[in-house]
This record gives sequence, structure tokens and C-alpha cells, in this order.
Amino acid sequence: MFQKIVKVSVICASTNGKFKLPKLVKSISDGYYLPSEIIIIGTALSDSQFLNANINKKIKLKFLISKIKNQIYQRNIGKKISSNDLIIQTDDDVLFKKNTLKEFYYNSFFCPTKKILASYVINENNLHQSVRFSRIYFTDLQDYPGTV
Repeated sequence: MFQKIVKVSVICASTNGKFKLPKLVKSISDGYYLPSEIIIIGTALSDSQFLNANINKKIKLKFLISKIKNQIYQRNIGKKISSNDLIIQTDDDVLFKKNTLKEFYYNSFFCPTKKILASYVINENNLHQSVRFSRIYFTDLQDYPGTV
């Protein structure tokens, strides 16, 4: 399968993600488009235990431990160390479809001044899980290109 690497950072703030993170990383690694880096800010070293087996070797993986269990704080750490202008923030219980990163990447061109994207959440049952942005629920990627 052809996979294109794009200058995108995926940032994941995780608490107790030992079993969820490998699924997230595998779903990203199996996509048609790959981020140049995945930054995971966990709260325990055990969160990184199963990651290396699931990651595509083309992707740079950065794992940091945060002493503060606060996803906003953790995401801000990820944003500071990101080496790309385009950032996708996600949670550790999210699974990416094969074309998710491609959709985010191309939709980001519609709002070039806004660089942080939020995830289009698909749960393990392959169903969409609404994501809340400023009291508005977006239930379909077609409703909103995903740029925050």
C-alpha cells in the first residue's frame, strides 16, 4: 500500500492509555497518509509500554510524561514541541480510518490561518462519536471541515 508522509503532527493527551494508545497508533500507522510525527503526552511510563510494536517506522514517535493529569496542559506541551505547523489533537480512545489524515490535511487548506485541528472520533464499534467545540456538536465531517 502506498503511504504518503505529510508535515502534520498528531498530538494525543493520554491518562491511563496503556491499552488504548497502541490501537490509536496502529490506526494512524495503517492510514494512506502518515503524519511526520506523533506526540503522546502520557501520565505514566506504562502508557508507552506497547507503542513501539504498533508504529510505522516512517513516523517519528515522541512520548513525554506529564506530572499534571490535565489534557489541556498536556496538549499545550505537545504544541510547544511540535515541529509542524499543522497539528491534529486527539484523545487516546480515538481510532483513525485509513483516509482520516488525508481528509484533515486537505480540509486544512480551507482555513489556512487556523492550524490546530480536532479529531473526527470513531469509536471501536466503527461509529461516529460527537466532538464538542465551544458548545456546538459536529456530527459529520461534511458539516465542518474540522478546523478549530
